[in-house]
Amino acid sequence: MEKEKKTKTTNRVSAMLSIALVLFLMGLTGLILIYAVKIDSYLRQSLPFTVFIKNEATQGQIDALKTQLKTAPYTADFAFVGKDAAMEEYKKDVGEEFLDLTGDNFLEASIDVHLKPDYTAPQNMANIKAEVLKNPAVSDVTYSDKVTGELNIAAQKTGIAVFGFSILLLIVCVSLINASIRLDIYSKRLLIKSMLLVGATQSFIRKPFLMRAFTNGLVSWLIATVLVGLVVFAITSRPTNLEFGLVLDIKYLGALGVSLLLLGLLISYLSTVIALQRYLKTRTDQLY
Repeated sequence: MEKEKKTKTTNRVSAMLSIALVLFLMGLTGLILIYAVKIDSYLRQSLPFTVFIKNEATQGQIDALKTQLKTAPYTADFAFVGKDAAMEEYKKDVGEEFLDLTGDNFLEASIDVHLKPDYTAPQNMANIKAEVLKNPAVSDVTYSDKVTGELNIAAQKTGIAVFGFSILLLIVCVSLINASIRLDIYSKRLLIKSMLLVGATQSFIRKPFLMRAFTNGLVSWLIATVLVGLVVFAITSRPTNLEFGLVLDIKYLGALGVSLLLLGLLISYLSTVIALQRYLKTRTDQLY
């Protein structure tokens, strides 16, 4: 009896650890995805989108342009670069002043606009450029459409790779979990059949197993969450990896935690239901 009880406990612990391992691996995959998304967003927002202002533009026109860009739905933030600042930047680049014959600085003032990530698709940026060029104070708008296209391709490839890896990992690990839970229920197959023989309904028999499945999923999620938290702490606490901490967002981490909880409960529930159904329908002579 003691040996049988120990075996059942071992089977249950094995099932919980299997689920925890799956959730931990999925959590690491989620962290990679969060990092990729935030880095992609940071790079997109750093793309140079420069609006050049005509030298003959009045202060009123410049102020109106600033207001237009500030209130535009595509603007994350912007910085005004005056003629003098543009000259200083040019002197740093080429080491000499760029003056006309009169000695005047005829470099144009400009506004460096940082676009929101959702507006950095090539077609969106082309539409924004066309819209801004309609302003009478604007002489030109420049941005790197090549870099934008490369970012879009890189984001698509990263998304496909992470999604494919997640599906493969999930399939392999769910198979492992299912085997562990089936082994746990197998050890109780005689009890299940005895309850059926004395008239217990299938729903009555399922109830304690499903409650245990819920508990297993919850405990597994807690274990996996602690492990993922330790990984995040270990990475972000290192001075050389501060940039990793900067791109982590509590909103994304919260969504990841909820997703892992739902996944753990779902896997535990479905595996338990499937394994139970097998033994509920098995004849007595097939139990041995």
